[in-house]
Amino acid sequence: MTQHLHNRLRQLQGLVTIDAWHEGQPQSGRVDLHAYVYFDEARLGGQVGDEIAFRLQLKRAELKLLQSEPKSFSIDPATIWRGDEDASGKTTYTTETGGSRSADGRVKLTISPSPELELTGGGKISTQEVYKSETTIDKSTKTILVSFSRNDRDQPTWILKPDRGSPRLDDISLLNGQPWDDKKQSLLNLDVNSKHESQEMLSALRLCLICRREDLHFYDIKARKLGQDFQLIPDASPKRIIVQEYLRDALISEGLHAGDMNSPFSIIYLGEAVSEQRRPNAYE
Repeated sequence: MTQHLHNRLRQLQGLVTIDAWHEGQPQSGRVDLHAYVYFDEARLGGQVGDEIAFRLQLKRAELKLLQSEPKSFSIDPATIWRGDEDASGKTTYTTETGGSRSADGRVKLTISPSPELELTGGGKISTQEVYKSETTIDKSTKTILVSFSRNDRDQPTWILKPDRGSPRLDDISLLNGQPWDDKKQSLLNLDVNSKHESQEMLSALRLCLICRREDLHFYDIKARKLGQDFQLIPDASPKRIIVQEYLRDALISEGLHAGDMNSPFSIIYLGEAVSEQRRPNAYE
């Protein structure tokens, strides 16, 4: 079981968490694709034998769906989740409560307001008051903004950027938390090629979390000499290059593509998940 999970899920520990699954029966012709994604701060190095210790967070990332050959499914464009970049701003909801006021000034609230209220002594009054309550939801406090891109029709991509509510460090906005509710939001529907068995389809569904080299934010970098404690090093220290080398080795050890750490636009794979079949609402 452990070997299965290691082969199905690869991720840079601490920085990203990713899982993927499809709901529905492939034999029936259509499945829904879901993904759990979470961003956090990674603390790397600092172990026995390490000469470097540092923290790492992301400024931007992409979630990309990749297919293997032969393609065992097709994407229904109408079902692709387009993200929520239009969800910023404020929405106000107004609720009204009706009530009647008696001659002595007392108020009786009613669920279904009536224009008349029986008073002591047989008198009636037809005065009605309406109380309005406004609730404002500020959607601008969302921490991660999700937008959609599809440069390749077979490789839909969701772009993840910090939103207004994201944490900031060194005047830089960073990805932190879960960008969507994986239990409620599916990414898309897939039409399954009936010529392929479900096992073949499983290997074809792969979601990858990627970034560019410039999207990585290293900080709190410390180094030590043999037998000494870790100490912060200045920005101009040549030892900072060790950080990139350490990260590259960590990615390779997880079976992930590290890219060229010296190129700002080099693509780095931070995590990937091969989808597995699950029952609806069966989240483990």
